[in-house]
Amino acid sequence: MIKINLIKSVSRILAISLVLLFLSFTGKSANLTFGNSGGFACPNSGFSSYNGSVSNIGNGAYYYLLNRSGDFTSENLTIYFNNIVRVPGMYNQFIIPTGGCSLGIDGWAPASAAPGQYETITIKLYNSSNALIGECSYQITIDGQDIEGVNIMCPNTTQTYSISSYSTLNGGTYLWQATGGYLFNTKGGLVSSITTTNTSMTVKAPSTSASGTITVSNNTGNLCQNITKDIKNYLDVPFWVEAHPGMQELSSDLWRVFSFDGSLNYYWSFEKISGLYPNTISLSQNGVFCNIFAPYHSRGDYIISVYSYNSCLNSPVLQYNLHVSGYMEDIASGLDIINNDNKFKLYPNPASDYLTINLSLNVESMYNIKLINVYGEQVYSYDTKLNLGENTINIDTRKILNGIYNVIIDNGTNIKMEKVIITH
Repeated sequence: MIKINLIKSVSRILAISLVLLFLSFTGKSANLTFGNSGGFACPNSGFSSYNGSVSNIGNGAYYYLLNRSGDFTSENLTIYFNNIVRVPGMYNQFIIPTGGCSLGIDGWAPASAAPGQYETITIKLYNSSNALIGECSYQITIDGQDIEGVNIMCPNTTQTYSISSYSTLNGGTYLWQATGGYLFNTKGGLVSSITTTNTSMTVKAPSTSASGTITVSNNTGNLCQNITKDIKNYLDVPFWVEAHPGMQELSSDLWRVFSFDGSLNYYWSFEKISGLYPNTISLSQNGVFCNIFAPYHSRGDYIISVYSYNSCLNSPVLQYNLHVSGYMEDIASGLDIINNDNKFKLYPNPASDYLTINLSLNVESMYNIKLINVYGEQVYSYDTKLNLGENTINIDTRKILNGIYNVIIDNGTNIKMEKVIITH
Protein backbone atom coordinates (compact mmCIF):
# COMPACT_ATOMS: atom_id res chain seq x y z
CA MET A 1 0.00 0.00 0.00
CA ILE A 2 2.85 2.38 0.88
CA LYS A 3 4.61 1.56 -2.38
CA ILE A 4 1.50 2.21 -4.42
CA ASN A 5 0.89 5.55 -2.69
CA LEU A 6 4.52 6.52 -3.25
CA ILE A 7 4.23 5.75 -6.92
CA LYS A 8 1.06 7.84 -7.14
CA SER A 9 2.75 10.74 -5.35
CA VAL A 10 5.75 10.61 -7.67
CA SER A 11 3.42 10.49 -10.67
CA ARG A 12 1.56 13.55 -9.45
CA ILE A 13 4.80 15.42 -8.86
CA LEU A 14 6.04 14.52 -12.33
CA ALA A 15 2.71 15.56 -13.87
CA ILE A 16 2.75 18.86 -12.04
CA SER A 17 6.38 19.41 -13.04
CA LEU A 18 5.57 18.72 -16.66
CA VAL A 19 2.64 21.16 -16.54
CA LEU A 20 4.78 23.81 -14.89
CA LEU A 21 7.54 23.21 -17.40
CA PHE A 22 4.97 23.35 -20.16
CA LEU A 23 3.40 26.56 -18.87
CA SER A 24 6.75 28.24 -18.22
CA PHE A 25 7.71 28.17 -21.87
CA THR A 26 8.89 31.65 -22.82
CA GLY A 27 8.56 32.39 -26.50
CA LYS A 28 10.23 35.59 -27.65
CA SER A 29 9.26 38.09 -30.30
CA ALA A 30 6.29 36.35 -31.85
CA ASN A 31 4.82 37.84 -35.04
CA LEU A 32 1.16 38.83 -34.82
CA THR A 33 -0.74 40.33 -37.71
CA PHE A 34 -4.33 40.79 -38.78
CA GLY A 35 -3.28 40.67 -42.41
CA ASN A 36 -3.96 44.41 -42.78
CA SER A 37 -3.90 47.35 -40.44
CA GLY A 38 -7.65 47.86 -40.48
CA GLY A 39 -10.86 48.15 -42.39
CA PHE A 40 -14.00 50.19 -42.92
CA ALA A 41 -17.60 49.77 -41.92
CA CYS A 42 -20.83 51.65 -42.33
CA PRO A 43 -22.71 52.68 -39.18
CA ASN A 44 -24.84 49.84 -37.78
CA SER A 45 -23.05 47.16 -39.80
CA GLY A 46 -20.53 44.38 -39.30
CA PHE A 47 -16.84 44.14 -40.08
CA SER A 48 -14.39 41.23 -40.13
CA SER A 49 -10.88 40.14 -41.06
CA TYR A 50 -9.83 36.49 -40.99
CA ASN A 51 -6.50 36.56 -42.84
CA GLY A 52 -4.21 37.27 -39.88
CA SER A 53 -1.69 34.93 -38.31
CA VAL A 54 0.51 34.24 -35.31
CA SER A 55 3.99 32.95 -36.27
CA ASN A 56 7.57 32.66 -35.01
CA ILE A 57 6.29 31.09 -31.84
CA GLY A 58 7.13 27.92 -29.95
CA ASN A 59 4.73 25.36 -28.63
CA GLY A 60 3.42 26.58 -25.30
CA ALA A 61 0.67 28.19 -23.28
CA TYR A 62 -0.30 31.80 -23.89
CA TYR A 63 -2.99 34.34 -23.15
CA TYR A 64 -3.93 37.71 -24.64
CA LEU A 65 -5.19 41.04 -23.38
CA LEU A 66 -7.37 43.40 -25.37
CA ASN A 67 -6.93 47.19 -25.47
CA ARG A 68 -9.54 49.39 -27.16
CA SER A 69 -9.42 53.14 -27.84
CA GLY A 70 -10.99 55.67 -30.19
CA ASP A 71 -14.29 57.41 -30.86
CA PHE A 72 -16.66 54.50 -30.29
CA THR A 73 -16.75 50.92 -28.98
CA SER A 74 -17.63 48.14 -31.37
CA GLU A 75 -20.30 45.69 -30.34
CA ASN A 76 -20.10 41.87 -30.31
CA LEU A 77 -16.33 41.96 -30.79
CA THR A 78 -14.72 38.52 -31.18
CA ILE A 79 -11.04 37.61 -31.56
CA TYR A 80 -10.27 34.28 -33.25
CA PHE A 81 -7.13 32.18 -32.58
CA ASN A 82 -7.68 29.08 -34.71
CA ASN A 83 -5.97 25.67 -34.28
CA ILE A 84 -5.33 26.24 -30.59
CA VAL A 85 -6.05 24.09 -27.51
CA ARG A 86 -7.52 25.61 -24.38
CA VAL A 87 -5.63 24.92 -21.13
CA PRO A 88 -8.04 23.20 -18.74
CA GLY A 89 -8.79 25.25 -15.66
CA MET A 90 -6.74 28.21 -16.90
CA TYR A 91 -8.77 31.33 -17.64
CA ASN A 92 -8.14 32.69 -21.14
CA GLN A 93 -5.04 30.53 -21.65
CA PHE A 94 -4.47 28.35 -24.68
CA ILE A 95 -1.77 26.29 -26.31
CA ILE A 96 -0.40 27.50 -29.65
CA PRO A 97 1.36 24.84 -31.71
CA THR A 98 4.90 25.42 -32.95
CA GLY A 99 3.66 26.18 -36.44
CA GLY A 100 1.58 29.09 -35.15
CA CYS A 101 -2.07 29.73 -35.85
CA SER A 102 -4.41 31.96 -37.80
CA LEU A 103 -5.82 35.17 -36.31
CA GLY A 104 -9.14 36.83 -37.03
CA ILE A 105 -11.46 39.55 -35.79
CA ASP A 106 -15.07 40.51 -36.29
CA GLY A 107 -17.52 42.92 -34.68
CA TRP A 108 -20.36 45.32 -35.25
CA ALA A 109 -20.07 49.10 -35.69
CA PRO A 110 -22.72 50.92 -33.62
CA ALA A 111 -25.47 52.93 -35.32
CA SER A 112 -24.36 56.06 -33.47
CA ALA A 113 -20.89 56.06 -35.07
CA ALA A 114 -20.27 58.91 -37.50
CA PRO A 115 -18.23 58.93 -40.72
CA GLY A 116 -14.55 59.35 -40.01
CA GLN A 117 -14.73 58.05 -36.44
CA TYR A 118 -12.59 55.06 -35.57
CA GLU A 119 -11.76 52.44 -32.97
CA THR A 120 -8.28 50.93 -32.54
CA ILE A 121 -8.26 47.35 -31.23
CA THR A 122 -4.90 46.08 -29.95
CA ILE A 123 -4.10 42.43 -29.14
CA LYS A 124 -1.21 41.83 -26.73
CA LEU A 125 0.03 38.23 -26.43
CA TYR A 126 1.71 37.04 -23.22
CA ASN A 127 3.31 33.74 -22.24
CA SER A 128 2.53 31.93 -19.02
CA SER A 129 5.30 33.87 -17.29
CA ASN A 130 3.40 37.09 -18.05
CA ALA A 131 6.01 38.28 -20.52
CA LEU A 132 4.75 40.25 -23.52
CA ILE A 133 5.92 38.44 -26.65
CA GLY A 134 4.01 40.21 -29.42
CA GLU A 135 1.15 42.53 -30.32
CA CYS A 136 -0.78 43.89 -33.29
CA SER A 137 -3.54 46.41 -33.89
CA TYR A 138 -6.59 46.68 -36.08
CA GLN A 139 -8.37 49.97 -36.73
CA ILE A 140 -11.97 50.03 -37.85
CA THR A 141 -13.04 53.35 -39.41
CA ILE A 142 -16.60 54.40 -40.10
CA ASP A 143 -16.97 54.89 -43.81
CA GLY A 144 -18.25 58.18 -45.15
CA GLN A 145 -18.40 59.47 -48.68
CA ASP A 146 -18.77 62.81 -50.35
CA ILE A 147 -18.46 64.03 -53.91
CA GLU A 148 -15.49 66.31 -54.43
CA GLY A 149 -15.81 69.14 -56.91
CA VAL A 150 -17.06 72.69 -57.25
CA ASN A 151 -20.65 73.66 -56.47
CA ILE A 152 -20.76 76.27 -59.21
CA MET A 153 -19.98 75.43 -62.82
CA CYS A 154 -19.35 78.36 -65.08
CA PRO A 155 -20.85 78.20 -68.58
CA ASN A 156 -18.97 76.17 -71.18
CA THR A 157 -16.51 74.78 -68.65
CA THR A 158 -15.61 71.19 -67.82
CA GLN A 159 -15.47 69.84 -64.28
CA THR A 160 -14.52 66.45 -62.89
CA TYR A 161 -16.29 65.16 -59.79
CA SER A 162 -14.91 62.25 -57.77
CA ILE A 163 -15.75 60.24 -54.68
CA SER A 164 -14.05 61.43 -51.53
CA SER A 165 -14.17 58.70 -48.93
CA TYR A 166 -12.52 57.43 -45.81
CA SER A 167 -12.42 54.05 -47.50
CA THR A 168 -10.15 52.93 -50.30
CA LEU A 169 -13.21 51.93 -52.37
CA ASN A 170 -11.43 48.78 -53.48
CA GLY A 171 -13.40 45.90 -54.87
CA GLY A 172 -16.53 47.80 -55.86
CA THR A 173 -18.13 49.44 -58.87
CA TYR A 174 -20.31 52.50 -58.65
CA LEU A 175 -23.09 53.97 -60.71
CA TRP A 176 -22.93 57.68 -61.56
CA GLN A 177 -26.02 59.61 -62.58
CA ALA A 178 -26.59 63.25 -63.49
CA THR A 179 -30.12 64.61 -63.39
CA GLY A 180 -32.11 67.81 -63.18
CA GLY A 181 -32.49 71.00 -65.16
CA TYR A 182 -30.60 71.63 -68.37
CA LEU A 183 -27.21 71.08 -66.82
CA PHE A 184 -27.17 67.37 -67.64
CA ASN A 185 -29.62 67.37 -70.52
CA THR A 186 -27.67 66.08 -73.49
CA LYS A 187 -30.43 66.97 -75.94
CA GLY A 188 -29.74 69.89 -78.22
CA GLY A 189 -26.01 69.79 -77.58
CA LEU A 190 -26.27 71.61 -74.26
CA VAL A 191 -23.70 69.24 -72.80
CA SER A 192 -20.90 68.26 -75.10
CA SER A 193 -19.82 65.26 -73.03
CA ILE A 194 -20.41 63.26 -69.90
CA THR A 195 -17.81 60.63 -69.12
CA THR A 196 -17.50 58.44 -66.05
CA THR A 197 -14.95 56.17 -64.45
CA ASN A 198 -15.55 53.95 -61.45
CA THR A 199 -14.93 56.78 -58.99
CA SER A 200 -15.40 59.96 -61.04
CA MET A 201 -17.62 61.81 -63.52
CA THR A 202 -16.60 64.57 -65.94
CA VAL A 203 -19.29 67.00 -67.08
CA LYS A 204 -19.26 69.93 -69.49
CA ALA A 205 -21.65 72.71 -68.53
CA PRO A 206 -23.95 74.31 -71.11
CA SER A 207 -23.95 77.95 -72.07
CA THR A 208 -27.30 78.56 -70.38
CA SER A 209 -28.18 79.11 -66.76
CA ALA A 210 -29.25 75.84 -65.12
CA SER A 211 -28.75 73.45 -62.22
CA GLY A 212 -28.57 69.74 -61.59
CA THR A 213 -27.63 66.93 -59.23
CA ILE A 214 -24.88 64.31 -59.38
CA THR A 215 -25.66 61.00 -57.64
CA VAL A 216 -23.34 58.07 -56.92
CA SER A 217 -24.90 54.77 -55.87
CA ASN A 218 -23.77 51.21 -55.27
CA ASN A 219 -23.60 48.81 -58.13
CA THR A 220 -21.36 46.41 -56.28
CA GLY A 221 -19.38 48.28 -53.70
CA ASN A 222 -19.16 49.58 -50.18
CA LEU A 223 -20.92 52.93 -50.31
CA CYS A 224 -22.90 53.22 -47.11
CA GLN A 225 -25.63 55.11 -48.93
CA ASN A 226 -26.27 57.00 -52.11
CA ILE A 227 -24.48 60.34 -52.13
CA THR A 228 -25.50 63.44 -54.04
CA LYS A 229 -24.11 66.86 -54.90
CA ASP A 230 -26.16 69.79 -56.13
CA ILE A 231 -24.50 71.78 -58.89
CA LYS A 232 -25.38 75.25 -60.12
CA ASN A 233 -24.46 76.51 -63.55
CA TYR A 234 -25.54 80.05 -64.26
CA LEU A 235 -24.71 83.30 -65.96
CA ASP A 236 -26.75 85.32 -63.52
CA VAL A 237 -29.12 84.85 -60.60
CA PRO A 238 -31.94 87.43 -60.54
CA PHE A 239 -32.11 89.68 -57.50
CA TRP A 240 -33.81 92.87 -56.45
CA VAL A 241 -33.14 95.51 -53.81
CA GLU A 242 -35.34 96.95 -51.11
CA ALA A 243 -34.39 100.59 -51.71
CA HIS A 244 -35.63 103.84 -50.20
CA PRO A 245 -35.52 106.95 -52.38
CA GLY A 246 -34.94 109.52 -49.63
CA MET A 247 -33.32 110.08 -46.23
CA GLN A 248 -32.08 112.97 -44.08
CA GLU A 249 -28.66 114.02 -42.91
CA LEU A 250 -27.57 112.60 -39.56
CA SER A 251 -29.60 109.42 -40.16
CA SER A 252 -29.06 105.83 -41.28
CA ASP A 253 -31.06 103.67 -43.67
CA LEU A 254 -30.87 99.90 -44.16
CA TRP A 255 -31.15 98.49 -47.68
CA ARG A 256 -31.11 94.79 -48.51
CA VAL A 257 -30.93 92.36 -51.41
CA PHE A 258 -33.55 89.71 -52.09
CA SER A 259 -32.37 86.83 -54.27
CA PHE A 260 -33.02 83.22 -55.20
CA ASP A 261 -29.52 82.44 -53.94
CA GLY A 262 -28.54 84.02 -50.65
CA SER A 263 -25.02 82.54 -50.82
CA LEU A 264 -23.84 84.97 -53.48
CA ASN A 265 -21.71 88.01 -52.82
CA TYR A 266 -23.13 91.48 -53.41
CA TYR A 267 -21.20 94.67 -53.97
CA TRP A 268 -22.47 98.21 -53.37
CA SER A 269 -21.14 101.57 -54.50
CA PHE A 270 -22.40 105.14 -54.85
CA GLU A 271 -21.84 108.26 -56.94
CA LYS A 272 -22.79 111.75 -55.80
CA ILE A 273 -24.29 113.62 -58.75
CA SER A 274 -25.32 116.87 -57.04
CA GLY A 275 -24.93 118.71 -53.75
CA LEU A 276 -23.68 121.95 -52.21
CA TYR A 277 -21.23 120.38 -49.76
CA PRO A 278 -18.29 118.01 -50.22
CA ASN A 279 -19.37 115.47 -47.57
CA THR A 280 -20.83 112.21 -48.89
CA ILE A 281 -22.77 109.25 -47.60
CA SER A 282 -20.97 106.10 -46.42
CA LEU A 283 -21.86 102.44 -47.03
CA SER A 284 -21.41 99.60 -44.57
CA GLN A 285 -21.98 96.18 -46.17
CA ASN A 286 -22.77 92.89 -44.46
CA GLY A 287 -23.90 90.08 -46.75
CA VAL A 288 -27.21 91.00 -48.33
CA PHE A 289 -27.51 94.12 -46.14
CA CYS A 290 -26.10 97.58 -46.70
CA ASN A 291 -26.39 100.35 -44.12
CA ILE A 292 -26.28 103.86 -45.59
CA PHE A 293 -25.28 106.73 -43.29
CA ALA A 294 -25.69 110.39 -44.28
CA PRO A 295 -23.46 112.68 -42.17
CA TYR A 296 -23.95 116.40 -41.72
CA HIS A 297 -23.55 118.39 -44.98
CA SER A 298 -23.93 115.28 -47.17
CA ARG A 299 -27.21 116.50 -48.65
CA GLY A 300 -27.60 115.99 -52.37
CA ASP A 301 -28.52 113.39 -55.00
CA TYR A 302 -26.82 110.03 -55.36
CA ILE A 303 -26.89 106.90 -57.52
CA ILE A 304 -26.56 103.63 -55.57
CA SER A 305 -25.23 100.70 -57.65
CA VAL A 306 -25.55 97.02 -56.70
CA TYR A 307 -24.28 93.91 -58.45
CA SER A 308 -23.68 90.27 -57.57
CA TYR A 309 -20.71 88.01 -58.20
CA ASN A 310 -21.27 84.28 -58.62
CA SER A 311 -17.72 83.03 -59.27
CA CYS A 312 -18.34 83.08 -63.00
CA LEU A 313 -18.97 86.71 -63.86
CA ASN A 314 -20.53 89.89 -62.56
CA SER A 315 -24.26 90.35 -62.88
CA PRO A 316 -25.82 93.38 -64.53
CA VAL A 317 -25.63 96.40 -62.24
CA LEU A 318 -28.87 97.57 -60.64
CA GLN A 319 -28.99 101.31 -59.95
CA TYR A 320 -31.23 103.33 -57.66
CA ASN A 321 -31.64 107.06 -57.03
CA LEU A 322 -31.25 108.44 -53.51
CA HIS A 323 -31.93 111.99 -52.35
CA VAL A 324 -30.44 113.13 -49.03
CA SER A 325 -32.14 116.18 -47.58
CA GLY A 326 -30.57 118.63 -45.16
CA TYR A 327 -31.13 118.22 -41.44
CA MET A 328 -34.75 119.27 -40.66
CA GLU A 329 -34.98 120.55 -44.22
CA ASP A 330 -38.69 119.77 -44.31
CA ILE A 331 -39.36 122.55 -41.76
CA ALA A 332 -36.88 124.97 -43.27
CA SER A 333 -39.35 127.85 -42.92
CA GLY A 334 -38.91 127.78 -39.16
CA LEU A 335 -35.21 126.88 -39.13
CA ASP A 336 -32.95 129.20 -37.14
CA ILE A 337 -29.38 127.94 -37.05
CA ILE A 338 -27.25 130.43 -35.12
CA ASN A 339 -23.48 130.23 -35.37
CA ASN A 340 -22.84 133.75 -34.15
CA ASP A 341 -20.25 133.66 -31.38
CA ASN A 342 -22.24 136.26 -29.43
CA LYS A 343 -25.34 134.05 -29.37
CA PHE A 344 -24.00 130.46 -29.41
CA LYS A 345 -20.64 129.78 -27.82
CA LEU A 346 -18.96 126.46 -26.87
CA TYR A 347 -15.91 126.31 -24.61
CA PRO A 348 -13.44 124.92 -24.11
CA ASN A 349 -13.07 123.58 -27.65
CA PRO A 350 -11.46 121.08 -27.69
CA ALA A 351 -13.18 119.89 -24.51
CA SER A 352 -11.89 117.30 -22.08
CA ASP A 353 -13.93 116.81 -18.89
CA TYR A 354 -16.70 119.37 -19.34
CA LEU A 355 -18.23 121.36 -22.15
CA THR A 356 -19.96 124.69 -21.46
CA ILE A 357 -22.55 126.19 -23.80
CA ASN A 358 -23.52 129.84 -23.66
CA LEU A 359 -26.69 130.49 -25.61
CA SER A 360 -28.77 133.59 -26.12
CA LEU A 361 -32.40 132.98 -27.06
CA ASN A 362 -35.22 135.26 -28.12
CA VAL A 363 -37.91 132.91 -26.82
CA GLU A 364 -38.41 130.70 -23.77
CA SER A 365 -38.96 127.05 -24.65
CA MET A 366 -38.19 123.38 -23.92
CA TYR A 367 -35.08 122.27 -25.78
CA ASN A 368 -33.36 118.97 -26.46
CA ILE A 369 -29.57 119.05 -26.33
CA LYS A 370 -27.70 116.21 -27.96
CA LEU A 371 -24.25 115.25 -29.26
CA ILE A 372 -24.03 113.34 -32.55
CA ASN A 373 -20.80 111.65 -33.72
CA VAL A 374 -19.58 111.54 -37.32
CA TYR A 375 -21.45 108.25 -37.84
CA GLY A 376 -24.79 109.82 -36.94
CA GLU A 377 -24.93 108.06 -33.58
CA GLN A 378 -26.35 109.95 -30.62
CA VAL A 379 -23.95 109.79 -27.66
CA TYR A 380 -25.63 112.34 -25.38
CA SER A 381 -29.18 113.67 -24.96
CA TYR A 382 -30.73 115.98 -22.39
CA ASP A 383 -34.08 117.82 -22.24
CA THR A 384 -34.25 121.15 -20.42
CA LYS A 385 -36.16 124.43 -20.33
CA LEU A 386 -34.13 127.41 -21.60
CA ASN A 387 -35.07 130.96 -20.72
CA LEU A 388 -35.37 134.13 -22.72
CA GLY A 389 -31.95 135.76 -22.91
CA GLU A 390 -28.67 134.26 -21.71
CA ASN A 391 -28.43 130.54 -20.81
CA THR A 392 -25.48 128.44 -19.62
CA ILE A 393 -25.44 124.65 -20.04
CA ASN A 394 -22.72 122.34 -18.69
CA ILE A 395 -22.17 118.86 -20.21
CA ASP A 396 -20.04 116.16 -18.55
CA THR A 397 -17.84 114.77 -21.37
CA ARG A 398 -15.58 112.52 -19.29
CA LYS A 399 -17.28 109.34 -20.56
CA ILE A 400 -17.57 110.47 -24.18
CA LEU A 401 -14.96 109.05 -26.56
CA ASN A 402 -12.44 111.24 -28.34
CA GLY A 403 -13.76 112.60 -31.63
CA ILE A 404 -15.60 115.30 -33.51
CA TYR A 405 -19.25 115.87 -32.57
CA ASN A 406 -22.16 118.04 -33.63
CA VAL A 407 -23.77 119.80 -30.66
CA ILE A 408 -27.44 120.24 -31.58
CA ILE A 409 -29.97 122.27 -29.56
CA ASP A 410 -33.47 121.79 -30.90
CA ASN A 411 -36.97 122.83 -29.80
CA GLY A 412 -38.76 121.44 -32.87
CA THR A 413 -38.70 124.65 -34.87
CA ASN A 414 -35.40 126.32 -33.97
CA ILE A 415 -32.11 124.45 -34.18
CA LYS A 416 -28.74 125.54 -32.84
CA MET A 417 -25.79 123.55 -34.16
CA GLU A 418 -22.02 123.74 -33.71
CA LYS A 419 -19.06 121.36 -33.88
CA VAL A 420 -16.88 120.47 -30.92
CA ILE A 421 -13.79 118.30 -30.49
CA ILE A 422 -13.55 116.07 -27.44
CA THR A 423 -10.14 114.81 -26.41
CA HIS A 424 -8.90 113.34 -23.13
